[in-house]
Amino acid sequence: MGTAEIVDIARSVWKAIIIIVLAFAALNFLIQALLRWEKRFMNRILNRIEYENEFAVSYAHVNDLIYIRERVTNRNAIPLPKIRVDFSTPSSLEFPEIKTALVNTSRVVTSLYSLGSDQRVLRNRSVKCTTRGFYDIKGASVTVRGFISGALFSRAVEINAKLWVYPEFIDMRTLYQFSSSPMGDVIVRRWIMEDPFLYSGVRVYRPGDAFKKIHWGLTAKNREIMVRQNDYTSEMKLCVALNIQPSPVLYGNIVDKTIAETGIKVAATLVDQATEVNAPVSFICNSIRRGSRNAIEVIDYGKGKKHFAYIMENMAQLMINNSRTLEELVDYLYENISDSAIVIVTHYVNYNVLHSAGRLSGKGNKVQFIVLDDEYKYNDIRMNTDIVFLSMKNAV
Repeated sequence: MGTAEIVDIARSVWKAIIIIVLAFAALNFLIQALLRWEKRFMNRILNRIEYENEFAVSYAHVNDLIYIRERVTNRNAIPLPKIRVDFSTPSSLEFPEIKTALVNTSRVVTSLYSLGSDQRVLRNRSVKCTTRGFYDIKGASVTVRGFISGALFSRAVEINAKLWVYPEFIDMRTLYQFSSSPMGDVIVRRWIMEDPFLYSGVRVYRPGDAFKKIHWGLTAKNREIMVRQNDYTSEMKLCVALNIQPSPVLYGNIVDKTIAETGIKVAATLVDQATEVNAPVSFICNSIRRGSRNAIEVIDYGKGKKHFAYIMENMAQLMINNSRTLEELVDYLYENISDSAIVIVTHYVNYNVLHSAGRLSGKGNKVQFIVLDDEYKYNDIRMNTDIVFLSMKNAV
């Protein structure tokens, strides 16, 4: 093979290489152009997908089963076979009907949709509220797959879904053990005074009824003692004081939160009972809510649904971390509360506390302790003090 032939072969090879390189460059340019066009096109597709997310209610209680509403609308002229939506909630909101992923303290919820053109889908997801608090969903991610490359394209969507989870109400009659006073077994509405001017009917005599309430005419007619039944007045103020401190020697952050959570349930129930009869109620606690710098959480007297919601929202955000001792809480009551029925919900009492609480009666207050304890430790002091003992065994 001569030199000329070798040169011709080399030229041909180089020409082929140049053609191949140019072809690949043109193909790459075309692919990049298609991908850029796909990106712009898919962004338009995403912008015409509407997503809304909201809770069916604005508030719930612990262990309530509520719904979260998802609404997806495809405003595009073409159908979308697969739309993926991801949003995150705190892990204490459980979704019992679907599988979710836990990431640290958050729960990632994924929903898949297939929508035709100009089609809307509405879904209700069951949500169980397991812990009190304030929850909000601030955003979601909408994802679709590209028609050319198969790549995923996403868009962030702003959401403003909010939910208050109030403390659970509790039937204190199921927890009742015994009381130090003859009337202590009447826990529900125990602190509401009967109005002598509001007459609602008659009933059979019960031990402890006043002699002056006997209706002699109906007693002779029915051949059993009948007494006048007075209605309840809403003029009696109730102060619910909650002690978070589990014992005199523990202070600050509390590891075992079961007793404190039960105390919050009892306090919430008392506030609910006062609201039902439109009685003025206040709430005081030696713990504080999240974001507060106060040493003691104090909500002044008020009544009505708005005041009730305000107290519940504060209870929802209470931290299990006592900022003051029980003795300091009672001292605060002595300095600031008068002419009220005071119910102190606590896990313990002792001589110092009862001595401080005794001063409250001198300011026109009626004081009752609700003690959350299964052990009878107060045989020597409860006889002269109005104390109701509740069992913790059935509270959880």
